[in-house]
Amino acid sequence: MRNIYRAGIAAAALALSVPASAAVTVNGPDFGPDGSFSIGFSGANVARPTFTESFTFSTTTSGFLSAIISTTGGGPRSANDVDFTSVFVTGPGNVTYVLEPTSNSDVNETRSFEDLFVGIGTYTFTTNGSLRGTNGAYGGSVAFNPSAVPETATWGMMILGFGMIGAAARSRKVKTSVKFA
Repeated sequence: MRNIYRAGIAAAALALSVPASAAVTVNGPDFGPDGSFSIGFSGANVARPTFTESFTFSTTTSGFLSAIISTTGGGPRSANDVDFTSVFVTGPGNVTYVLEPTSNSDVNETRSFEDLFVGIGTYTFTTNGSLRGTNGAYGGSVAFNPSAVPETATWGMMILGFGMIGAAARSRKVKTSVKFA
């Protein structure tokens, strides 16, 4: 009997769920020889009245992350008017980096952050918004540049080396004397 109820709830959830009308198109990443990369993304024909889109990327070293997302609606109360409710990047340890509005009018919106220091891990870029009309699109990019800051092991070896130099400088020299019979 319990299984019948569970099956009924699962069937109702599947029947009442509404799929998104379009997915995020991700171009890249394009990797540089130094480990840097950039990712271009866009969402067209976003779901109405609200949408949530996301994609995931990983970093293999610590570095600086920059991101921008923008939309242009074509005119006030246009069928293409996309409004962002929140745009953010989540990373290891459930840390969230919010893209703040840099320009915001009724029609055009831009959100970004620049040179945010991030560590090694997997990050998810999420866009939440609403569509006033029947059609809308947005686009943006994420760029990562590895840092020149030494890793933890490098710092440890450097400190150990300085400690050994200090120990050698402070050690007492044993005097040796020669005794003749």
